[in-house]
Amino acid sequence: MYKTKSRSMQRGAGKNPKKRLTLQEEYEQTQIVLTAREKLHFGEGLARAGFVETLRPTIKNLAKSGVRKPRDVSRLLNSMRITTAIGEKWTRRLAWFLLDRLFADEASSQPKVLPAKTATQASRPKTLAVVPLTGEERARSVRVLQNHLNSKA
Repeated sequence: MYKTKSRSMQRGAGKNPKKRLTLQEEYEQTQIVLTAREKLHFGEGLARAGFVETLRPTIKNLAKSGVRKPRDVSRLLNSMRITTAIGEKWTRRLAWFLLDRLFADEASSQPKVLPAKTATQASRPKTLAVVPLTGEERARSVRVLQNHLNSKA
């Protein structure tokens, strides 16, 4: 390319009159919508209308154990051989929609501003309640670990 052509193409490139959006403004303008095919994965239009609710306890347990990202959720659901409503594997995108459906209503019901802690609350150490697993939960955890270890070998 000739110098004159490249210079003419560059004129005014740094003087764009449009205001640049911040990242948050850009995200607020973007809507991520489920396609008709993806809606089938959640049981919409099928006989399995309550499919998402059947996954709620599993997803809650994963969230309590620190698994909150769609990539990790999809990987663990697939390793536990839990499929979508139409029997396919979970993808990151589907896991993102699943987490959104399960936790969006809870996030909107929680208060935005937490009350300030008093002096006695701030100095008190936090204790965690330990709840023992039932026999069925323990057996399921062992099976999942064995499947995971066997798949690595």
